[in-house]
Amino acid sequence: MVGWLGRFLGHGPVSPVAASVGLLAAGSTALFAVLLAALLTTVLAAQPSAAVVLRLAAAAALALAGAVLGALTLALLANRDGRETAAILAAATHPTEHGRAQDALAQTSARLAKTLDCMDQGLVMVGPDRTVQVANRRALELLDLTPEFIAARPTYRAFRAAARRSPRWGSLADDTPLRLSEEDEGERRTIALRHTPDGRALEIRTLRTDDGGMIQTLTDVTDRRKAEDRYRLLAENATDLVSLWPSADSGRIYVSPSARSVVGWEPEEFARLPLARRIHPDDLPRVAAEIADLTAAKPRRVSEHRMRHKAGHHVWVEAAFQLTKAGTPEEALIVSARDVTARRAADAALRESEARHRLLAERTGDIIVRADLDGTLRYLSPAVEGVTGYTPETLLNRRATDLIDPEDRAAVRRAYRRLLVAAPGTKTSLTYRARHRLGHAVWLEVNPTLLRDETTGQPLGYVDVARDVTVRMAVEAELAAAREQTEAARIEAEQASRAKSDFLASMSHEIRTPLNGILGYTELLLDDAALSEAQRRQAERIRSAGSALLTVVNDILDFSEIEAGRVELDPAAFDLRGLTDNAVAIVGQLAERKGLGIDVRVDPAVPARLVGDQNRLRQILLNLLNNALKFTERGTIVLAVTRAACGAVRFAVTDTGIGIAPERQGRLFQRFSQVDGSIRREFGGTGLGLAISKKLVERMGGTIGVESRLGAGSTFWFAVGLPAAGTPPRPPPPQAPERTVSPRRILLAEDLVMNQELVRAVLERAGHTVEVAQDGWEAVIAVQTNPYDLVLMDVQMPGMDGVTATRHIRSLPGPMGEVPVIALTANVLPAQVAAFRAAGMNDHIGKPFRREELQAAVERWTSGAPGRQAPVDRTVYEDVAGLLGPARLARLLDDLAREIGDRLSDACLDGSDLARLRGDAHGLASAAGQLGFAELARLCRDLERACREERDRPGPDLASILAALRQARDRALGEIGRLRPAA
Repeated sequence: MVGWLGRFLGHGPVSPVAASVGLLAAGSTALFAVLLAALLTTVLAAQPSAAVVLRLAAAAALALAGAVLGALTLALLANRDGRETAAILAAATHPTEHGRAQDALAQTSARLAKTLDCMDQGLVMVGPDRTVQVANRRALELLDLTPEFIAARPTYRAFRAAARRSPRWGSLADDTPLRLSEEDEGERRTIALRHTPDGRALEIRTLRTDDGGMIQTLTDVTDRRKAEDRYRLLAENATDLVSLWPSADSGRIYVSPSARSVVGWEPEEFARLPLARRIHPDDLPRVAAEIADLTAAKPRRVSEHRMRHKAGHHVWVEAAFQLTKAGTPEEALIVSARDVTARRAADAALRESEARHRLLAERTGDIIVRADLDGTLRYLSPAVEGVTGYTPETLLNRRATDLIDPEDRAAVRRAYRRLLVAAPGTKTSLTYRARHRLGHAVWLEVNPTLLRDETTGQPLGYVDVARDVTVRMAVEAELAAAREQTEAARIEAEQASRAKSDFLASMSHEIRTPLNGILGYTELLLDDAALSEAQRRQAERIRSAGSALLTVVNDILDFSEIEAGRVELDPAAFDLRGLTDNAVAIVGQLAERKGLGIDVRVDPAVPARLVGDQNRLRQILLNLLNNALKFTERGTIVLAVTRAACGAVRFAVTDTGIGIAPERQGRLFQRFSQVDGSIRREFGGTGLGLAISKKLVERMGGTIGVESRLGAGSTFWFAVGLPAAGTPPRPPPPQAPERTVSPRRILLAEDLVMNQELVRAVLERAGHTVEVAQDGWEAVIAVQTNPYDLVLMDVQMPGMDGVTATRHIRSLPGPMGEVPVIALTANVLPAQVAAFRAAGMNDHIGKPFRREELQAAVERWTSGAPGRQAPVDRTVYEDVAGLLGPARLARLLDDLAREIGDRLSDACLDGSDLARLRGDAHGLASAAGQLGFAELARLCRDLERACREERDRPGPDLASILAALRQARDRALGEIGRLRPAA
């Protein structure tokens, strides 16, 4: 202010008295400035120079709002020297002028007194003699003093003592920086703040004059302090560094407490720092220039620069400079600085990341696209030119759909609309065609991502990564065409396979049906003791021819099944001696007729009980034994079982027949192949027996071969891995008395009279009663009318066939629906047999049947109480019982019951989970078969096959098998309940 006043007056330095008066007047109103100027005029005689006094009055007046009196006085003194001033004073001392001056002075004094009393600000003036010269009405009110006390011209000490005794004096505020006392002669000015008991704030400004006097103003600043307190509270709780830098020397610098967190300085320390120590040297010239440029017209400026931390490093701040009350004595600079070090580091990292990603986008072969929600393209990576022929600049601000093939646009729009309403983070992928600049189509695989506002979640646009997949789509198109061709070929092959199967089934049925009559009636004829030798010989030749024809049919069917991969092994524990004896017994009659002996030799090193597929092993042995009998006219045939060096079991059939030359042995084990044509003409056969044997042995993981010399016989052998059953031998059970066959009532459903008479003749000779139904419908009526122990059901009949009739029977209530049904048919293919079992049939006998086989089946299924089935093969069960003992057998029965309950529950048999159903059936088939539950084991294997076929080609078999399996499950659980106590 002193400087501003000197510059403002333009006549050299201003005296300290004038400067003090001017500063005092800064807090007063313009009216007080006029009165102060008049007051100073009255003491003209006491001053050494009239010019000085007049300058003082002018300065005070102009500093306090430019009062008219100050302006006039300044105009009077402007550009005037001492002579002009002397002339004015000489005129004033003229007697006439003196009188008028006295009158004017009296009027002015009166106006001054009235004006002082009207002021809202207290004023106290102390003379050089330390007496109080002036105290206006407002000062007396604020200090609770009387006019009489002031009229007595008290000393300033008495004045202060009286003020302290006043209840309004209050206490000094804590933030008062200076205290003025009579003993402190060095302090020329101060600003003090007192808090009165009634809650008011009193500001006391004191100035010492050169002559030893004082001027004081007393101002009620309660409202201003409240406002300041509010702003101070905001500043002191803000995280930004807020500071106030006044332009007047008497103004107080304010620094908010956040200086500690932003720059590490205490507020008082920071306030004392010069600008050069607060700002980074590199930023100082720019910041200083930005502050200097602040004006009343442009009072605000935002700057980003570095400030020095107390620890020595620099922090980046964003500072807002605000110039307030520009051009007034209260002009000040407010600075609000925010620490942006972390933000700048994040911005730098973001710029670096953007640079890296842009580099990647520009180097990758994929197209990176940024688009608005309406599809307007905002960014494309350079790869777009290599894929579409367009430069990125050409496509910017165009719609993405302009490049999409018209046939694909609708689908692309739907995909992007779905992405727009999908949950955040949803991924999608689509493939469509884009048009190249040259006109051809380009396939693009696009993976769009929806950009969202991190705060509101509102969609902002899309980022796409597009890849050229034109070559891949072409390859896929070729693969699709190849798959179609393959599928067509597969369908054609399946149709051919079905046609072959249908042909084989039809051929087998048509051949087996008459063979059934030929062989059946031949057996009956040979039972007649009245035949002559010639007649018996002729009948035997008929039987041999029929048997040979049946072997041909069986071989063809077996080989067809093996080549189709539909042969499944059924490993189970079996007795080795029983296997060899059974095979020899089957071919015994042929050997006896030719006068040949069969010698069986079993090495003691081979376990008595083995695990394997007994039926398939028997089939292989029968093929080798039949070949040996066919080509041997004299001598002996030896069946030897030994342990091979590799640990496998080796079966060898040695004959003394014609032998085979070494150069012709390579033709063996091939289908429809024999050593030469003369063999077929002389001995017959199809050449399938050894080929079937080879397939079965390889299916078991074994090997087969031949050792032979022409004219010296042959040895056909095979070796397979058959693990030992692992149980000790049991003592032979006591010999049971021979069981007599009980007569049974049997229903035969058969449409051919020839077959009716044959079956009736065989069964009635065994003591059974046989009733005949001509078709399936008659069979269903008969079962509902009469109780039967067994139903023999043909399959192909006019009207209702045997499968449909069986389903109807199984739907009947009570014992009628539980009567055993055995398929007696020329349909013998595995798929056909599985369908019979699925329909509810309990067993199957193929035509032509052997008399012993039919009688054994009748005995097996009628051995229990009338109308009850036999779910357990007693022979197998008793063998296992003897090997395991009662305790282990009981545990196995409990385990089997638990497995049946878990794997074959109604929930599991709903057919919804084919993979699980197939696995459960596979696991249960083996467990049930080992304990003799043959029916349950067979149905489980049928279910496993049906599940596999259902996956590839759904059919009606599954539901039928599941129905039959439920019945077999219940029967098996009931049988386990009966067997458990005995175990």
